[in-house]
Amino acid sequence: MMTENSALPVPNCDSCTVEVEHEGDLCTWCARHMPPIDSSTVTQGIGDGHPGKERTTSDTRLFDTAANYCSIALEDLEDAAGALPSNASLWVSVDITRAMRHLRAAIRLIEHAGTQLDAQVVAQ
Repeated sequence: MMTENSALPVPNCDSCTVEVEHEGDLCTWCARHMPPIDSSTVTQGIGDGHPGKERTTSDTRLFDTAANYCSIALEDLEDAAGALPSNASLWVSVDITRAMRHLRAAIRLIEHAGTQLDAQVVAQ
């Protein structure tokens, strides 16, 4: 999106599609509701054999499968966007582009949720 006073694009929240002031910022809602991830604890304890510290295979597969389905849908939409007929409405292209942006955000959020679950399992 463009601002009225500027030709520069307005950056979006790192976690969703809400406009923010600076690239890499979170919107007010995401900043309040998404706890920061301590990357030093994300991989500790996972798979190290301690009871109660390991995620089950089914948990991992659920997040991986969801992210993979979103990635496949994203690839299909990219192919569809490239195959649009020359007489297609501009709004078709806009809708496909918006859908692709939302799928990218969904993939990022699914992966973030899996990382948070990993961190919670490690902390237990």
